[in-house]
Amino acid sequence: MIFNDKKKHKVSYTQSPNSIIPKFLLPEIIKRKTIDFGCPAIKSTHNKLYNLLSPYTVEITFGLDNNAKPFAYWNFNNKDMQVTDEVSDVFNHIINVQLHNGRAVLQLHTYLVFATDDAKDIEITMLPPDEKTYDNCVFVPGGFYINNWIREINPTYMQTTDKSATVTLTLGKSFANLMFNYKVDLNYIDSTDNINKYYKYSNNIVSYYKNVRPIINNIINKRPNKLL
Repeated sequence: MIFNDKKKHKVSYTQSPNSIIPKFLLPEIIKRKTIDFGCPAIKSTHNKLYNLLSPYTVEITFGLDNNAKPFAYWNFNNKDMQVTDEVSDVFNHIINVQLHNGRAVLQLHTYLVFATDDAKDIEITMLPPDEKTYDNCVFVPGGFYINNWIREINPTYMQTTDKSATVTLTLGKSFANLMFNYKVDLNYIDSTDNINKYYKYSNNIVSYYKNVRPIINNIINKRPNKLL
């Protein structure tokens, strides 16, 4: 077999139990439009590729200050958003910048998590958007198996020069692509008790361990039979 024509697997996404933002500020996920002119290679990508759409318009600047400490600040479009303390609080939680190998690294918290009770090897990979929305930095792809790990997906950018970097998100426009290794039937759900409980076993684990492999089996053993 040279093309992946396997059946679709059911995958759900929901708001992270750790989220502090209103549900209406969660990024929207839509199936990416693909051109179909009879090529089986293109057809095999149907139901695998999705766009992550921004729920706001904002320009984020990040980098290192004169003391080599990471910084980030943002300017949002007040045509889309109210100028309120609530909005400021949201962006303060969404935007995270850290130092890595002498460069500033920006993470944007989406507060989206994925869950499935289907195949254990369903993998999600985050890829750059179709149109470049950032300068003086690179989009850092990443992926993981979603069956046994309930974790947030967070677009990540690394500074590439000594100059400050910028990332621009536009309301209703894609700021990242999601790719599954299988065709999926993707839908939004309200989080379940089992998702919330299992999430707590691995929440923020990468802030404590450089390598989670030695302890991940202990976490997997605590997975409920059904998350959905």
